[in-house]
Amino acid sequence: MYVIFQFNNKQYISKDNQILKVDKINLNINSEIEINNLILLNYNNKLFIGNPFIKNIKIIVKIINHIRTKKIKILKFKRRKNYLKINNHRQWFTNIKIKNIIEV
Repeated sequence: MYVIFQFNNKQYISKDNQILKVDKINLNINSEIEINNLILLNYNNKLFIGNPFIKNIKIIVKIINHIRTKKIKILKFKRRKNYLKINNHRQWFTNIKIKNIIEV
């Protein structure tokens, strides 16, 4: 089974028991989300293609945890002006896993 879906204006591909890293979702760990924006679904050797989305089918996604990436340095520099500015950034992400597929 694999599915292509749209979540927060980004498209993701997921296969069986795969953990996906998406932008941070402001919900608690072990909570569930319903996603209706399915673009393509291959389930039980049947292929469903949306136009633009598949109707009457949705997936339930479970939030596993919230993580942050490694720290990256951002450097601004102007030569001969004695200007140097260094910042750091760590982006928040949420790990999700597809729990099941529901036909409505």
